[in-house]
Amino acid sequence: MKREAGDLAHNQKFIHSIACAGNGALAATGNIDGIVQLYGLKERKYLARFSNHNLAVRALAFDNQSTAMISAGEDLHVFVSDVESQ
Repeated sequence: MKREAGDLAHNQKFIHSIACAGNGALAATGNIDGIVQLYGLKERKYLARFSNHNLAVRALAFDNQSTAMISAGEDLHVFVSDVESQ
């Protein structure tokens, strides 16, 4: 698979977790610095940044409708973020 310039250019830190939405349209990465980044797979485009966590994001998942993303971090917090509007 050919890597295109900028595929993960917005990830400045180590990626600790990754998840793909069931509909195949979205992917998310969780970084060591607590940042979650959302990507559109069909457009191959960076969509959004979520900075809810203070420590590394260790787990990511999408709901069955691919409209919400759940993140869990080393800061012992779990967040549900709306991704449908992104």
